[in-house]
Amino acid sequence: MNYVLYHSGKLPNHINDCISNIKNIDKKSNIYLCSDNPSHFNGVISVTSKEVISSQTKELIKKEIYKGTNYESNPLWQASLIRIFILRDFVGKFELNDIIHFDNDVLVYVEGDNLKNLFSSNQTNITRTKTNVLVFGYSYFKNFQILDNLCNEIYQTILQEIKKDKWKKDPKNEMRLLGEVYKNKTHLFNILDSYPKKNSEYIFDPAGYGQIIGGSHYRPRRLFPKRFYRVGSNDNRKRYLPRGGWLDNSYEITDKFLFDRSKIKFKKNRPILINKSGEFKIVNLHIHSKELKKYKV
Repeated sequence: MNYVLYHSGKLPNHINDCISNIKNIDKKSNIYLCSDNPSHFNGVISVTSKEVISSQTKELIKKEIYKGTNYESNPLWQASLIRIFILRDFVGKFELNDIIHFDNDVLVYVEGDNLKNLFSSNQTNITRTKTNVLVFGYSYFKNFQILDNLCNEIYQTILQEIKKDKWKKDPKNEMRLLGEVYKNKTHLFNILDSYPKKNSEYIFDPAGYGQIIGGSHYRPRRLFPKRFYRVGSNDNRKRYLPRGGWLDNSYEITDKFLFDRSKIKFKKNRPILINKSGEFKIVNLHIHSKELKKYKV
């Protein structure tokens, strides 16, 4: 497997934990990091984005699609979108197959080769938090062509969306743009299971399980044991008081998780979901609190 990570701007400390966990879990894999500036991690092939960037990606950047919107002040939204195109450009440049990609605040706990029977070789394999909100909690692409097809669909979707009057007031981030492509071209996607079915062995975390474990970005878990978490639509808990994890009640896993009285536990340093049907291995945790070090293998 080839793990390809991307980051725009100064590299955050937690990317070290993301990388070291891949090394511990998937020792046979190759790890690549594409970033704005040169980086140096042992055992990681590092490349700058300017070495791989395509003409289409440059054209998208020039369009400044978030200028004049409420996303303009936060470069995260532009970077999150551009990374899909840079990922495509990188994979094409290095002629890679069997590509795994996820956000840099994700920890993996299962070797990629063990999951091959869950992946489709001719579709984009990806997680989602809601029906039409796709996120890079975990994704797999068999080859460049699938990534290229996805980028071309996103690009055409962007050209249509930015023409709409409501774009300035309600722009779409990369998750919603992916969702638009999914709505119109569902056959291009294989949605990775986030909640177990009867015969499941593995499930993937788009965001919810990592937030139950670690809390949310601005309100990480503090002092409370891992079994404690709150459920709601807005995490407005006091920032400087003891608090548990968080589960957004809009996520598609939430109703099933609560109905089954499911629990997340660690077994031999690996996360599992337990409900009335049994135990299920969690492939990854999307740690929105950025405190990955606490949950590494």
